[in-house]
Amino acid sequence: MSGEVQLYVTDGDLAPVGDPIAGWTSIVATPQFNAVGLGTVTVPATPGVLDQVNADRARLVVILDDEYFMGGPIETNTFDWSAGNSSDGSTSTGVVGGGDSDTSEPGLLTFSFADDFARIADENTYPDPAHASTAQADAFYVATAVNAETLLYDLVNLNVGPGAILARRIPQLVMDSPAGLGTNVNLSARFDALADDLRTVAISGGGLGFRTLQVDNQIVFTVYDPTNLATAVYFSRDLNNLRTVSLTISKPTCTVAIVGGDGTGTDRTIVERTNPDAITRWGRVVQFVNQGDTSDTTVMAQAGDQALADGGEQGQVTFTAVDTDLQKYGRDYTLGNVVTCAPYPGLEITAIVRAVTLTASPDTGVVVSPLIGPDSAITDTKTLSVLRGIERRLGSLETSQ
Repeated sequence: MSGEVQLYVTDGDLAPVGDPIAGWTSIVATPQFNAVGLGTVTVPATPGVLDQVNADRARLVVILDDEYFMGGPIETNTFDWSAGNSSDGSTSTGVVGGGDSDTSEPGLLTFSFADDFARIADENTYPDPAHASTAQADAFYVATAVNAETLLYDLVNLNVGPGAILARRIPQLVMDSPAGLGTNVNLSARFDALADDLRTVAISGGGLGFRTLQVDNQIVFTVYDPTNLATAVYFSRDLNNLRTVSLTISKPTCTVAIVGGDGTGTDRTIVERTNPDAITRWGRVVQFVNQGDTSDTTVMAQAGDQALADGGEQGQVTFTAVDTDLQKYGRDYTLGNVVTCAPYPGLEITAIVRAVTLTASPDTGVVVSPLIGPDSAITDTKTLSVLRGIERRLGSLETSQ
């Protein structure tokens, strides 16, 4: 459990609009690793709140225990009112026998918001960021052997930051100071989604993280190198901070690859590659692979093996945990950190903190829950076997209780 949450609205220049929002009945805010964070708030729809939320370029800022948690543009709002519904979410029966209900309640306003990275994610990577989309001088934006952190800052700065053309600049957005993080990378982009290019560079540059933070009257885009905290941050049933384990195992899309080489009809070269273990478990799932430019059976076999690998069985495991006084988000771990989860004694799995959700209501208080999981689908046979073992072990634990 965490402590106090404060909400306030700013305009696009980060100046507060009115007083902090009071009387809210529900808050959900989820910053995500290298992705747009999202949230919703439900609050009595008083005239003051309606004015704040409907102001031009309105932003919501969430403060947890006097520290910045998340902030960004308000994107949608829904007003609900019905006779007999009070602003705290309860329902009044009104006057028995069909008399007038209380119509003095202001109703409820539920609005959704994103973090400030959403403004960056709304843009594309221009081949030539120095010019408008209709006046491009280059076919592609090309970076060769550039430090990953430097390239991340360049992409944001030149497309939407202070270095961008005026029409594309995000107000108050500035770049943090680079520290030479990551390896050298290459990139070629032409009107790609800017967020996708940022993720590509971050992954190929060594698994870097990036995010936006509000610091005083500025939105700071910052790049960081997530720390491996596997030996320091631990979630388990025994510690009472591991809440759920979710496992998904998907059948393969290819257990038999039929590769067609050059030639036509009965003269065409054909090579068949199979995954016997996958066939035993799942049966035949056939995929045709066109290699019509070669009759080299070695090359064709490699293409078939690649199709079997790409179409193999996949698994995914995610853990939902919860903060305690001994282990808190922001103080002990953050997005992108590698941490350890132990679904049962004797098994420890290291994975990435992919998102953190803050939920709050007057009844439940404030709860902060990290979502933990690997950064890609699991395909190796050994780990998939471990996932099946987790299913069996957790099932036996539950039935024995």
